[in-house]
Amino acid sequence: MSGAGTFCYQYPTGRLQWHEPSWYSAAMPDNTVCWHCRYTPGTGSACWSASAASQPEQELPANWICQVGFDDLQCEQMLTISDSMGNCHILTAATPQREFASCGMTVLKQGRDFILLEVASTNAGELFWCGVWENGFIRNFRAELRERFARKTALPEITIVIHRSGNLQQLLDEWTNKHYPQRSLRQSDDFSAWSSWDYYRWSVSAGDVLANAEFIAWDPVLSKHIKRIIIDDGWMNCYGEWEPNSRFKNMPELVKELNKMHFSAGLWFAPGIAEPQSLFAQKNWQYLARGENDWPCLAFECMSRRGFLLDPTRQEVQKYLFELFQHYRAMGFDYFKLDFLKHTLNARKFHDPYADANAIIRSLIRPIREGVGSEAILMGCNHLFPAGSEYLDIVRCASDIHANFDSIKTNSTSIAARLNLHERIWRNDPDFALVRGCDTSDDPAMDLLRPNQVYINAAANEFDDFHGQWSCAGQMTGSEAEILLSLILISGGERTFSDALFKLNDFGLELVRKAASAVRGRAGTADDLLQAEYAQKFTQQVSSKHWRKLWINWQPEEKSITLDKLPENATELSDFWHDRKFSRNQTVTLKPNSCLLLDIYC
Repeated sequence: MSGAGTFCYQYPTGRLQWHEPSWYSAAMPDNTVCWHCRYTPGTGSACWSASAASQPEQELPANWICQVGFDDLQCEQMLTISDSMGNCHILTAATPQREFASCGMTVLKQGRDFILLEVASTNAGELFWCGVWENGFIRNFRAELRERFARKTALPEITIVIHRSGNLQQLLDEWTNKHYPQRSLRQSDDFSAWSSWDYYRWSVSAGDVLANAEFIAWDPVLSKHIKRIIIDDGWMNCYGEWEPNSRFKNMPELVKELNKMHFSAGLWFAPGIAEPQSLFAQKNWQYLARGENDWPCLAFECMSRRGFLLDPTRQEVQKYLFELFQHYRAMGFDYFKLDFLKHTLNARKFHDPYADANAIIRSLIRPIREGVGSEAILMGCNHLFPAGSEYLDIVRCASDIHANFDSIKTNSTSIAARLNLHERIWRNDPDFALVRGCDTSDDPAMDLLRPNQVYINAAANEFDDFHGQWSCAGQMTGSEAEILLSLILISGGERTFSDALFKLNDFGLELVRKAASAVRGRAGTADDLLQAEYAQKFTQQVSSKHWRKLWINWQPEEKSITLDKLPENATELSDFWHDRKFSRNQTVTLKPNSCLLLDIYC
């Protein structure tokens, strides 16, 4: 099928019409457009491609966008995914009007069918499905190819492929197999870790790290299962000046102390950032990425900190990164958390005029991998997913977690939408396994720690009270902590605890012990993804004779569930958190904001 007109799928319950893409626009005024369409009857797939005739290569400006537009479309629900950690959403009829951008693919629900749309290009720019969601309608629906910064490249050919199926998991699996071939991964470490960040943040000291390490080493359960201590942000002078500050006077000795307690040591970096007060930024002006005016620019901003960005396309910067990480690897660190990777792309010009976004991110990570060697573990945070996984072992899949219920609920969609990537191209990190809250800790200082105060400015507004009063504890109950820990277990991904463990009460400590000692399973599946705003049912295979199922009640009122759709040969059903026994098809009442994590033995 080709040419103008309407493309139409036949469904048992009716028809869904797709018009030939309505328009194509690119930055250059003299483009001619050529459309091609392929459709194979009975396969539920169609493919369009559009190309713009132009010179093979030209200097394209920063913030260049190429778009293919569709007519408005109606659907019941929509899954959008981001190009980095977190920010995956399910849009429903109840979702307020909002703009969306879904990286590379999106999934629509129409009746009993799911429609997966993917967009690809001959150009390596960033690809999105964009539009405005409004009461079940997608307005201004379009596929976009974006170039953030000026570079030499040819105008692209864009290919749009549409798949449909009544089985969402099948669609996601086929898309994953196509775009993310199975990678040979090192054997997963079947143990947990502890990180300094979420409780201590920038105030962390060597004493804080040792206090938690000693507590873990003393505990008869945690000592068997938590084997890595990660020193997060706060150990260095500033971003770009990667020397230990006064609270970490003897870093080599600290690593030795951790090793004596049988812990491996991890260290946090923001390798692409140099704050303006750093010696690197002051002395190496020529190594910084540029703005549109060809001057280095403070293009990084997060938590009220600003910084210049390194230009990883320069060989001098790659040499600097290689030597920096080689130094800390020789010190004894064998795990490196690389944060704010994607922020490098906030610059507008780089030394290599041909480098695309993916190549720039790879240029940042590659010398780090070479510096630490093949045996060390690299974890990417704020990684650009389309840049691939060649150098990373672990990648954050969810947004930053906070110790409150709304954060858990929001993060659940990103965990659910990324399950199919785990142990295919990297190991997923669903972010910290937090426990502390009103039910789980008696720490008198917990409510005094207020990390959001960095957002308060002189122009007072209605949000300043929230920023000022939002404490490190949040308002997470014990039941809500069980939901967060259950999602982390179901994900099959990393388990990194980040509370001051010795300040938890007996209930909180028991939650940590159970989560840390749980047998690690494969990546689970979200059984009701795109059935509601948040997935509520998950299934995970732990072994051939051991399964887990998770039911979550996100609502503020009680909810009854039936223990059905279990393996036929199930012989034992056990509540993971509370050691209760159940029977098949039993009705169970879930309290508000609670869950049931069921161990199923066959």
